Amino acid sequence: MADAHRAEVIGRASTSSGGWAIPFRDDQGNELLFQRAVVVSRLKRRRHLCAEKFTYLRARTDRPTKATLISALNTTSYYDPHKSAGAYPTRDAYLSDAVDILRDEVDELVRLGCTYIQMDGPPYTLLLDAATREGFRRRGIGHHPGVTFALHLCRGNNQSKYIGSGGCDPIAAKVFRASRFRRRRGTS
Repeated sequence: MADAHRAEVIGRASTSSGGWAIPFRDDQGNELLFQRAVVVSRLKRRRHLCAEKFTYLRARTDRPTKATLISALNTTSYYDPHKSAGAYPTRDAYLSDAVDILRDEVDELVRLGCTYIQMDGPPYTLLLDAATREGFRRRGIGHHPGVTFALHLCRGNNQSKYIGSGGCDPIAAKVFRASRFRRRRGTS
């Protein structure tokens, strides 16, 4: 689901332009600056992020379907310590509301019968850091037996330009050996 759609669902009134820019680049050195929205009012769910799309897809196939959600870590890019202070005094206060919304979204997808949920988070490569891992453990998403959670690791992609370059070889062994994830073939 595109960032624009995520912002619309989480609350268009909750953001303004003027966030920090993320530089995406390609192999030729061309750069695209992606301007992020900034949270300026409290988050409020307008509707579920993926429920409509999941229900639509589920009604049209008998094959397993996957719902993709923005990760809690990715939501922090919408927080600016100065511009967001009127709504949230700290990034943790903002993240607490974002995590609550995402947790409710997971619960709703599970209620609808979704058994494959991908948390879209290129920055999750930060999970290589022990302190970051412990922070995520403390905030946990919950326990949902029979639901496969996928973790999407990528270099970031925006109009065929990326944030980082290189393969996953330097981190793959450590990430997959230390995780409880198992590879699922034939999905993307």
